[in-house]
Amino acid sequence: MRRHRQIAILGYPGVGKSSLAHHFVYKQYHGEYDPNIKTNLQYQCTLNGQEYDLTIIDNAGSDQYTINHIDLENSDAYILVYAIDDRQSFHMISKIREKILSTSTVTKIPIVLVGNKIDRVDER
Repeated sequence: MRRHRQIAILGYPGVGKSSLAHHFVYKQYHGEYDPNIKTNLQYQCTLNGQEYDLTIIDNAGSDQYTINHIDLENSDAYILVYAIDDRQSFHMISKIREKILSTSTVTKIPIVLVGNKIDRVDER
């Protein structure tokens, strides 16, 4: 029996959330996208013999003030993304995390922190 899990990718606008999500699902980077459109990507995988249907919610350009409350409530895990060349995006992570913790009814919340744009290390 397949299990369904929902994962929300959150972070400051422009940190590469959509690129990260598309690379995971399609194994390639896409060049153009509308940063204002929220997308739900579907992915199937098997982990430790268990089959999963994943819905990956990409809030695109949303900041912590416009993150959909329903997406937070219904997500099973969160990927918080910041850009290593953007200090403000890193500071935003704590605000997003606080919003997740205040919204969730679960005590153990899987949260992964991703530092993106490693190719721009010289721009820090």
